[in-house]
Amino acid sequence: MHLLSMSSWMGFSVACLCTLPVSCATAGPLSSPARTGVRRSKWPPPSTVRWPKAARSACLMVLTNKRKTAVHRGHREDTEFTESSLCVLCEPLLVSVHRGARNGSGRENMSIAWGIIGAGVIADRQVAPAIQRAENQRLVAVMGRNPEKLRAFAARHGAERVHTNVPALLADREVDAVYIATPPHLHAEQTIAAAQQGKHVLCEKPLALDTTQATQMIDACRANGVRLMVCYYQRYNARHQQIKALLAAGVIGQVRAMRINFSDCFPPQPGFWHHDPAISGGGSLMDLGVHCIDLVRYLCGPVRQVTALVDTLAADSAVEDTATLLLKLASGAQAVVTAHWSTANFTPDQSNALELYGAAGTIFAAPIQAKDSTGVLRLVTAEGVCDLSNAEAGRRPHVAMLEDFATALKTGAPTPIPGEEGRAGLAVIEAAHRSARTGQRVEVER
Repeated sequence: MHLLSMSSWMGFSVACLCTLPVSCATAGPLSSPARTGVRRSKWPPPSTVRWPKAARSACLMVLTNKRKTAVHRGHREDTEFTESSLCVLCEPLLVSVHRGARNGSGRENMSIAWGIIGAGVIADRQVAPAIQRAENQRLVAVMGRNPEKLRAFAARHGAERVHTNVPALLADREVDAVYIATPPHLHAEQTIAAAQQGKHVLCEKPLALDTTQATQMIDACRANGVRLMVCYYQRYNARHQQIKALLAAGVIGQVRAMRINFSDCFPPQPGFWHHDPAISGGGSLMDLGVHCIDLVRYLCGPVRQVTALVDTLAADSAVEDTATLLLKLASGAQAVVTAHWSTANFTPDQSNALELYGAAGTIFAAPIQAKDSTGVLRLVTAEGVCDLSNAEAGRRPHVAMLEDFATALKTGAPTPIPGEEGRAGLAVIEAAHRSARTGQRVEVER
């Protein structure tokens, strides 16, 4: 086992378990001191460091004010580190340690009892298994239309009982919170009904058909003293959280541009409601683009203006299947979002990826929708290429999301992704449609 020891410059000791493989093509610093004002560092030591999950690396770092010591597989050298570069590399570890401390003694007696409304594919493959894996959470009840499939779902995921209608599940006194995974046209009605029964709500994306419905949902939850959270699971992808830490540390300097593509081939098919605007509220933008817009906002801040092309090019459909958005952010940066149902998806690095361009470097990540945080993450600065890719499955984003939500319910902390975040994404989509109709740049309503 690879063992390093450090004590942070803030005066506390941290012991952390490293689960992300790191490979850097340079022994130089992560960021350019000349461009970012960060002092030059010799971290990481040797030019290539691999930390596979099978041989996890525990890191204990000892820093003094200016001179630090590193131990790397028996190799000892005096090294000047920068606190920011160490934090950036260890961010996923520190987040994990912090979450573990936060969710430790304060959570032993907490149990969140879930009800699922809509026992479809996402609930079956992602959220119900995540409830089983998450700390102190259990699946009490599930609601669906097909009794036979519903009983099979309950048996797979340990649900204690089944309901064939929403009022029955919401009347279940044991249910603390509901996960709403029905088609979008039902989200507002079911969220409002849940709030009126005193249930907290985790709602699938898109939050609603439009911003008006989203506002009604937010108001209902606030009036009834319950929480509303949007299921933007991609914020909990470990690579995306590491990107956010890299940006916060100024590793690539001021972000000037971002590009994100989430596309697939999805023509109309029997049994799928996605191409019916009365049910879905839209096509590729509401299905895929809403995730892209949320990642733009999560990583780079609010969107102020939109110029868009929104078309139906590949299929006889009542909704868009090809959308390209040019976004002007509040920071002044620009972002391009492409969300298509009309293109082949043979190369995830092209059809499911994000790129960030800063004054001092670039970041590339793919695929953005990995349900286990695996994938490519590359950082390029003047010092070279640093490969922060994660080849081995770690803590699943849906598990992390549920535990964060549970912590907020237990401690009274702010809701991690409140309904306002879902409404903000819908406002960008509405602006995109107005821009496409008028051919003009459109201000996003706030």
